[in-house]
Amino acid sequence: NERIKSLSEDFTNKEYLAEAVTSILEQTYSDFELLVIDDGSSVTYSDLMDSWNDQRLKYIKLAKNQGAANARNYGLSHAQGEFIAFLDSDDISLPERFNEQLRFFAENSEIDCLGTAMLIIPENKKWCLPKHDLDIKLHLWLKNSAFCLSSVMVRTKIITGNKLLFQSEYEPAEDYAFWLEISKTSKVANLEEVLVKYRWHGNNISIAQATKQNASATKAKMKFLLQPEEFENPEQYNALANLLEYPNKFSSTQLPALELLLPRIITKILAAGVNEDNLKMVLRKWKVV
Repeated sequence: NERIKSLSEDFTNKEYLAEAVTSILEQTYSDFELLVIDDGSSVTYSDLMDSWNDQRLKYIKLAKNQGAANARNYGLSHAQGEFIAFLDSDDISLPERFNEQLRFFAENSEIDCLGTAMLIIPENKKWCLPKHDLDIKLHLWLKNSAFCLSSVMVRTKIITGNKLLFQSEYEPAEDYAFWLEISKTSKVANLEEVLVKYRWHGNNISIAQATKQNASATKAKMKFLLQPEEFENPEQYNALANLLEYPNKFSSTQLPALELLLPRIITKILAAGVNEDNLKMVLRKWKVV
């Protein structure tokens, strides 16, 4: 029995929410439970949820708004079954999404976390992400997120077994920090097939809170790459933060501060099995080799 959940920190558009829920309930794979977590929004959506009259749908309204991480963790704590899938309230899953992801998991037992390509709407532009484990990890560790949250399905055992949670200290990049944690112990993949429609609008977190999201993602990345005690002074920390967050604006005057840090990072990434040429390509773009 697979359990599917949909999480959102704020239901700002009833029409989008209805489309998101409908897209799950109309999946060609039907053995799931859909958890809709309302993070203390100012209105109730009980009537909307009741309108589907579908026993697979469970609407949970939290007493007060505590942020995306808390809402997602509440969903994790109430989800059972072999798999957990995510969908934000303004996105749409295509009908074959669950079927295709479950088929991939059945054929690739070593993979624990699986995303897909997406279609950006309303522009109808396909957005592909790295497909293979080590390519995804290199992208995650040195660039930015390599998953669209609304396309991801995860084996429940890696979440419960590693006691993984979304961390509020990294909001609004809590999902990126979550993928970093998964990447420590699990193999990951992205399907090249479009199975999700990602809605691009002015209220997207990646637009409305872009600066804060980038800073939070950099904070998570820094903690992943190096332990706090590995930084000998603030200059080292600031130089690496600037390189990771603004690689195109990085000043060569800060390179001396990275002289001891970069070899450690490179060694860690190569030890994980990342292709050396692919790593060098990133470093050359940063103009640090």
